Amino acid sequence: MESAEKGLQAARDTAVGEETECLRQLRDYEGLVANAAKILEQRDKDGTLARHKESYTDLEAFFTDHLLTPETLFEQEREFKEARRGEIEQLRQDIEPLKTKLTTAMSRFLQVFAQEQADLLPQVEYLDSFLDLRDHIEREDLPRHENRFKERLNEKVTHEIGILNGALRAERTEIESKIGLLNESLRQLEYRPGTFMQLEPRLVRDPEIVDFQSALGECLAGTFEGSLEADEARYLRIEKLIARLRDEQRWREKVTDVRRWFDFVAREIESADGRERACYEDSAGQSGGEKAKLAFTILVAAIAYQYDIALDRPTSDRFHFVVVDEMFCHGARKTGHVRARLSGHLRGARNRHLAFS
Repeated sequence: MESAEKGLQAARDTAVGEETECLRQLRDYEGLVANAAKILEQRDKDGTLARHKESYTDLEAFFTDHLLTPETLFEQEREFKEARRGEIEQLRQDIEPLKTKLTTAMSRFLQVFAQEQADLLPQVEYLDSFLDLRDHIEREDLPRHENRFKERLNEKVTHEIGILNGALRAERTEIESKIGLLNESLRQLEYRPGTFMQLEPRLVRDPEIVDFQSALGECLAGTFEGSLEADEARYLRIEKLIARLRDEQRWREKVTDVRRWFDFVAREIESADGRERACYEDSAGQSGGEKAKLAFTILVAAIAYQYDIALDRPTSDRFHFVVVDEMFCHGARKTGHVRARLSGHLRGARNRHLAFS
């Protein structure tokens, strides 16, 4: 009997201990629930609960596969946090290149618009400020005004380049026309018995001049396409050409001197039938006398053209004074008679007031 009483006493003590532990755990869990309720209430007040609810579906799916009991609650919480930390780290790695790209774009923007550096920095934390600035620009319709400004600027610059191109082409045409008139004078001068000389202009193949002509043409290409992309591309080409014209004086003076666009070929023509007897592309292979003879033939024709002297018509009372250094010098005796004969052509045109010295 005494033994049975001791057994009952021990069982009662065990039950009391278990009850006490259950009550303690119940109070702990009630505290957790109460604390969770407070957190939910606070999240609801500050407006973050709605955003957190977006994750409830994932939480429910996670805990469906993991039995949630008071004993496993904290263990499940730890496992859940570890899984989320892994996902967060992966997302951080994925977003890093985008972050770099974003801050690079911010830096480029601030370099172009330096006045904005007082309020903005190329950092992710300033993204909202950049977006606010973009919204302001869009509200003010600044892109449309910028595009209009670019269009007007492009039109003006293209127009000026067109004027330059037109002026150079006009000068080229004038030179070709003058060569035609000079050839008329040469036709009246006998080079050899029964022949006369004619000059033929040819465009040079100098790389710098050819490149300039090509660049000038590219600046005017696509003028009537009308697309913003084509206009911007053309403007960049024009800007590059203008910068070189501004900064490289030697190159500018060379490529814009239209006289340098030409080389000349001298052709000796038979007066009787117009056949070509000889062609002189340079002075190679010619004697000194032949070079002088060709040079003075062209010189006399140029003088006749310059002073509007027609070798076959009388000239009114005009006086022209021409100085040719060492024209009849001692070293040029062999060709002196040629020079005298050519100058005599001019005097023979009843131009009694043309003097050579």
